Amino acid sequence: MSKVVNEIEYTNADEITDQHKTNKSAFDIELIKDIEASLTAVIGETKLSVSDLYNLKVGEVVELEQLIEEPVKLVLGKNELAQGRLIAVDDCYGVEITSVSTITD
Repeated sequence: MSKVVNEIEYTNADEITDQHKTNKSAFDIELIKDIEASLTAVIGETKLSVSDLYNLKVGEVVELEQLIEEPVKLVLGKNELAQGRLIAVDDCYGVEITSVSTITD
């Protein structure tokens, strides 16, 4: 019985990154375009002690550090993808994009 052996050409990951920086077409979006990703809209943040968290009651207000006019952040994992304004879309919330983050090293 004979075995067929094919040579595999490997690409260095640094080369792919360098190509992506200079040529966006080096990455084929078609490979991943149908994968779903969960985005999180961050309207604000605050810090509370464990005691305060434990004692939260219905009707209490937790004040966030962000001002009302500050943009909402759209986050994927730990990466901020965009910013926008919180809006109403029928009976749901939405985010109107006002800026898109750029990819950095």
